[in-house]
Amino acid sequence: MTALAESLLRLSKGLFLTLGFLFFFFISSKQLLASEFNVGSGDTIGLINSINSANSNSEADTINLATGSAYTLTSINNVTYSSNGLPVITSEIIINGYGSTISRNSGDNFRILAIIAPGKLTINNLTIKDGYSTDNFYGGGGIINLDGKLFVNDSIVSNNSALIGGGAILFSGIFLAV
Repeated sequence: MTALAESLLRLSKGLFLTLGFLFFFFISSKQLLASEFNVGSGDTIGLINSINSANSNSEADTINLATGSAYTLTSINNVTYSSNGLPVITSEIIINGYGSTISRNSGDNFRILAIIAPGKLTINNLTIKDGYSTDNFYGGGGIINLDGKLFVNDSIVSNNSALIGGGAILFSGIFLAV
């Protein structure tokens, strides 16, 4: 083999290894951004922080609540499409409730959850209750879904009220599965 052929062979091996590394890095780094958050019993601030963190990385994240816990919202978190107790869902989030409850206990009226595109929320084994939307345009005392996706599995949405548009869930989205 000539010196030129040997140099080309070494160069192609190095290029192959570099391209393989870059491919692995860029493909796998996307998966590394997804997170799993475990929220302690009754830690409402931890739940809010977990939703904010999950929204910030734009990946599919999972939030696990403590089994059978109560997460009580006592103030308005934001006023996106009226008053909401939790941050608006803007990315793909799964909340595993494990029999827990998220509720409002406040003199302020607000819904519990809001989802906007491209948000996708899945709730599993969770109770959403006591939300109250007083907005004259947007209802959904428990949950409002505006052009996002909502999956409700083995969950209860109860004792929520709204002046208009559904006390439990107002759906104006791409997909709703209950």
